[in-house]
Amino acid sequence: MPYFNTERFRLIVVRWQESTLKTLKFDVFGRSVLVAESGDGWAAFYLGAEGKKRPAKDIVVPADIPESEIEQYLGDLCHEWATEQHPYVKRLD
Repeated sequence: MPYFNTERFRLIVVRWQESTLKTLKFDVFGRSVLVAESGDGWAAFYLGAEGKKRPAKDIVVPADIPESEIEQYLGDLCHEWATEQHPYVKRLD
């Protein structure tokens, strides 16, 4: 089972702030989620309304998931969040 690594998260945030990482934005059943590419995989963040981000410790995207399959993976992982108002995962960028 993958786990949350605080040091890896810190390094990802620093590299993201330097704009060296590819980022993907999703609406995951009504929640704004950003998935950032790191040198050794993916890291997920929740995006706040005021532009702040925090680690999504409950969303661990394995390194071997290709970019083209992340949307489906998020849907499978977070399907319990689905409601009538928010029945889908949508890529926003």
